Amino acid sequence: MTSTVGFRPTASKMMVGLALAVVGAGTGLFAVAAMAQQPATIGPTFSPTPAARSAGGLLSAPSQPAGGSSLLGPSSPPPVLRPTAPDGPPQPVILAREQPLVVVDDEPISTYQLRQRMSWDAMSSGHRPTDAELPQLQRQSLRSLIDLVLEDHYIRRQEIERKMKPGTLVASDQDVDDYLTSIARQNQDTLPEFMQTLESAGLSPRTVRAQARIEISWQNWINGFYGNKVRISDEEANNYIRDLEAVARKPQYHVGEIFVDNQHAGDQQRAVAIAQSIVTQLQQRSSSFEQLAFQYSSLPSAATGGDAGWLGPDQLPEQVATVIEQLRPGYVTQPIPVQNGVYVVLLKEEKAGSTSSMVSLKQVAVMLPANADAAATQAAQTKLLALKPQIKNCDTIEATARAAGLQVGDLGLADTKDLSPAFRTAVESLQPNQVSDPIRTDVGLHLVALCSRTASGVDLPTLEEVKRQLYNIRLGGIATRELRNLRSSATIKDLQ
Repeated sequence: MTSTVGFRPTASKMMVGLALAVVGAGTGLFAVAAMAQQPATIGPTFSPTPAARSAGGLLSAPSQPAGGSSLLGPSSPPPVLRPTAPDGPPQPVILAREQPLVVVDDEPISTYQLRQRMSWDAMSSGHRPTDAELPQLQRQSLRSLIDLVLEDHYIRRQEIERKMKPGTLVASDQDVDDYLTSIARQNQDTLPEFMQTLESAGLSPRTVRAQARIEISWQNWINGFYGNKVRISDEEANNYIRDLEAVARKPQYHVGEIFVDNQHAGDQQRAVAIAQSIVTQLQQRSSSFEQLAFQYSSLPSAATGGDAGWLGPDQLPEQVATVIEQLRPGYVTQPIPVQNGVYVVLLKEEKAGSTSSMVSLKQVAVMLPANADAAATQAAQTKLLALKPQIKNCDTIEATARAAGLQVGDLGLADTKDLSPAFRTAVESLQPNQVSDPIRTDVGLHLVALCSRTASGVDLPTLEEVKRQLYNIRLGGIATRELRNLRSSATIKDLQ
């Protein structure tokens, strides 16, 4: 396998909706952006069933007489104005109505809604899909719409089961504005400018807001219902930091990752083809790595443009580690098949492993000569052991020690290999803000507090930072599991 594609991908910002026709190629279902609001001639309009309407739907605006609407937004294009008589005023005329493509638990998804979603996904990636790429874009966008329907129905059921007022669990207009404003700022736009850009490209503002509302509501539900059930202990976080320190002693790679899931692609052969298309786009510099990760990757890092951070060889799939060890910074791998999909990896930076750590230490001491008798030594030991649990962290050690009438000192920053053997052994077993047991030296007994540790010149995260990171990972896994369960129990009818 060739390990590089011989080029450096260029970075560019997410170009959402900066062209009227993002796709241009293809007709009918696949004419994504330029055709996003053009009427089709493939059947009648479908609106949600009475049962679905009774559940509310996240689109709170009244349905339009001209084309119907659903929780995903309008189900058909808006009417056009045409004169009904030579000298008469223009009147709204419905040129065509849309047929449902899929029905998810009695909620239809129309071809128009799919074209709208494809347009959004294509513009979000900043890439102009080719004819060969459009089927994959269709599958990806349809799956997103199905997930949105399942999420919305679940939230509505929770409101009913918990006897809540309809809309209690639904994101507010302000939530939607804040969400879209954050996207607009990434594109250096105000919210009105951003929405106007999308509308100019054929995207219905009602569609964008309706689908954003579902996404926010689902995330709010996961955070609210499961958030207080996720517990990350200090022990778990400290073990994670210890693992990070061990990893820092090995070569480190700052990695960008795109993972094409076999299940999403259809099978591994298709996943390889999609991955090869990604590599081709990077070679042609038609899209940035970040944009393609956002569009294609199934990993949580897709939300940050595929940035996986600094990883050691043990944290990478074996097939990926083998290839990336031969890669130069700034280069991208060819597709790397693994068990459940295919990777495309960008090596951003690399650094050699560290053989030591820099530590910041403080100490509390009881001065005692080397020839002190056993009774004096035992008394000093007892005093320090009684003080140890009172020291909560490095910030409180000085006040706590002085209140006990003991000497305290800041030992500053030191390389662990330069510490005395007794201090080095004690410090190596500590995590930040932990305190050692009493250490005997020729001048006395000492409690040593580890304030911080730096491996290979890079600051390790604090305990609280690690706990937040593990919390988000755990919560993301819960959201993925819940959505998988919803899919497995849903009734999904393909009408094509």
